[in-house]
Amino acid sequence: MATPISAPGNDPEAGPGGGDPVGMPAMNEGASILDRVIGWSLGHKLLTIIAAVGILIGGGAVALTIPVDVFPDLTAPTVTVLAEAHGMAAEEVERLVTFPIETAVNGFAPLRPRVSASSG
Repeated sequence: MATPISAPGNDPEAGPGGGDPVGMPAMNEGASILDRVIGWSLGHKLLTIIAAVGILIGGGAVALTIPVDVFPDLTAPTVTVLAEAHGMAAEEVERLVTFPIETAVNGFAPLRPRVSASSG
């Protein structure tokens, strides 16, 4: 005579949390936190649905109130240095004033390429 075969997880003698078709451990035997949360959620479906709807409504409310900059400012910051050197030619101003300033500013890493002009 053949013995009846029951599907895993449908064994009435296993009790609550005993046996799972995927082979997961029973809830009281070293189950991970995720297994326990899933087990609790399946046992308390109404509270799980209420919590999910609450989180969804709260997230939607926050998403609608977050300020969004639709057109961000994409222009690079500009720094203008005016140095007066009376009585000097443009070449002297470039060599004695502009070049030392550019050399000092070169050490500033986030600076983009710069344009300089010297006039006498």
